[in-house]
Amino acid sequence: MTVIWNDPARAHVAATIQGAPCLDDWQDALRRGTAPRFRQSCWLKADCLQPLIFASVKDNLLFLDPSLNYAAGTGNDLALTLERNDIDFASTARTRNQSSIASAIEALGATSAIYKGVVATVSSDTLAQAAYNSLSSEINASLRSVLINDSRLSRGAVLSHLASAKAGSPIWGQAIGNWNSFAGDGNAAAATSATGGFVYGLDHAYSDAVTIGLMGGYTQIGMSVSERASNADLETLQAGINLGGVHGGWSYKAGLLAAYNTVDTVRTAAVSGAFSQSLNSVQEILSAQAFVETGYAFIVDGARLEPFAGLAQVHLRNSGFAEQGGSAALAAASQHNNVTFSWIGLRPETEMSLLGLEATAKASAALQHASAGNTSFAHGFAGGSAFTINGASFARAMALIEAGLAVKFDSGAELDLSYQGQFASNAKSHGFNARLSAKF
Repeated sequence: MTVIWNDPARAHVAATIQGAPCLDDWQDALRRGTAPRFRQSCWLKADCLQPLIFASVKDNLLFLDPSLNYAAGTGNDLALTLERNDIDFASTARTRNQSSIASAIEALGATSAIYKGVVATVSSDTLAQAAYNSLSSEINASLRSVLINDSRLSRGAVLSHLASAKAGSPIWGQAIGNWNSFAGDGNAAAATSATGGFVYGLDHAYSDAVTIGLMGGYTQIGMSVSERASNADLETLQAGINLGGVHGGWSYKAGLLAAYNTVDTVRTAAVSGAFSQSLNSVQEILSAQAFVETGYAFIVDGARLEPFAGLAQVHLRNSGFAEQGGSAALAAASQHNNVTFSWIGLRPETEMSLLGLEATAKASAALQHASAGNTSFAHGFAGGSAFTINGASFARAMALIEAGLAVKFDSGAELDLSYQGQFASNAKSHGFNARLSAKF
C-alpha cells in the first residue's frame, strides 16, 4: 500500500506501532482475522510542523478498500483504515465452478481461515479465479467422469466375448489397457487417465443358441487433473452375470455388472500469499451397470455384416468422506450419479487363413450417445453449506471404433487381439485388449 503526499517535498513518513512497522502489523492482523469484520486501522505519526495532508491512498487488494481519517488521535495524527468493500466473491468468478465455490467461501464469513486468506491477499480477478480453482476439489467430480466412461471396458469385453462365443463350456480371460484424454470445457479443467487390468469368465452353453456366464475382474486407474494440482488412484473389483443367444439371424446379449471402487486422492489447495495445503481423501464408490445389445447378421460376398444397437445404464454411489490435511479440506455426503448410454453401429467380419490357422478379421464402427456429458459432485467446507462442482466432460456424442484379429489354434483355444477407440471433439480414448478363450 502506498500513501502519497500532496507535497512532493515530503517523500517519506516514518510510522510505527509498538515497534512494528504499521503496514506489516496491519497485514498480519488481517490474515489472523483479529481485525473486527475486516476493518483494521493504524495511526501514522510524523514529527512535522505542518498538518499531514495526503493526495491519495493506493492499495492492491481486491476485496479491501483504504481510507484516511485526519481527525484521529490528538489532532496531529491520522488513521489509515482498511475495510471490506462490497465486491462479492462470485462477481470475480469466470466459470460456473468458480462462481459456486466463491459463493460458498463468502458464506463462511470472516471467522473462516479460507475467507481470511482470500480477502487479505487477493489483488486481482485473475488471482481470485486461481484461488477458486485450487480450492474447488474438481478432481472429485472428474474421477466420476472417468469411472462412468471406463464402464465401457468391462461392458465391451463381455459383449465382444458373447459375440464370438461358440457352443461348449469356455473359460475366457481378457487383458485390458486404456488411455483417456478429456479436454477442458471452459469450466472444468482437462483430465487424463490410464487404466490397466483384466476380466475373466466362465460360460455354460445350454444349447447352440443360448449361453449364460459369470465374470469377474480387477482394474487400476491412475488419473490427473494437472491444472488443479490433483491426482487420484483407483482400484476396482467387479463381478457380474451375462447372457447371450441367437435366433433366426438375430443375436441377443445382456449383462449385469457390479463393482467396488476404492479411491485415493491427493491435491494442493492454495491461496497465493495466504496458505498452501496438501489434502488427501480415501473414498469408496459402488458402481453398477445393466446393458443389452441386439443385432442381425447377414452375409455379403462371403463377409458377415451385423448391424447392431445397444443400451446401458450406469450408476455410481459413494459413501460419505472427509478430506484431511488442512482448513481447506472438504467433506461430502453420500450421493449418486446416473448416465444412460445408447449406441448403434455396424460390425463386419471375414474369415481367412493365417499361417495355416483359422483366423477372423473383425471391425466395428458405432455412434454412442450419453444422457449427460459430465458428472457433478457436491461437497463443502467445515461449517459451510455444500456447493456443486462439475467434472471433466466425457462427451455426449462419440464415435466408437474397433478393429481386431482372432486366431483359433488346433487345441481349440482362441486368441483375440483388438484395438478400441473413442473419439469426440473434447474427449479421446485408446485401448488395446487381448482375450484368450479355451474350451474343455
